[in-house]
Amino acid sequence: MSEKKLNFEKNKRLRDIMTVLNLSQVKIGKILGISQPDISRMYSDLREVGDSVCWGLVCKLSINPMWLEYGRGEMFLDEKAEPRNYPIQEEEAPNEMKEELAFYRKMVVNFNDIVERQNRRLDELEAEVKNSKDANLNPNLSENMELMFNK
Repeated sequence: MSEKKLNFEKNKRLRDIMTVLNLSQVKIGKILGISQPDISRMYSDLREVGDSVCWGLVCKLSINPMWLEYGRGEMFLDEKAEPRNYPIQEEEAPNEMKEELAFYRKMVVNFNDIVERQNRRLDELEAEVKNSKDANLNPNLSENMELMFNK
């Protein structure tokens, strides 16, 4: 059985959020409904930041989910970064928000699947180009591919 590789990139981003907003472990724990010891374990890379914490950061602090997940874009979705009273769990959401929340969660899962498929396909294409004798016939193609994959 293959073991899941731990990824602490979101932990670093949690620390960045806490620094930018000047939030203690206790304060961010209260905002997210998480104990200070759990925040401490994430802060110290002893535990990964999970989906429910990410969801809370997006809902409560207007954190950009693309930045949180992949480090792309701006940290905040809007300029006013202060705690909001959005529910973290779909069950807690007002009825008018439940459909949007369900759609968002489905969209994030679908987006992650698409990104994984595209990355696999890019890896396949890169291998094909590097192994292709035809690439040697067109030096510009080889050069462009090298530039593209070595960024």
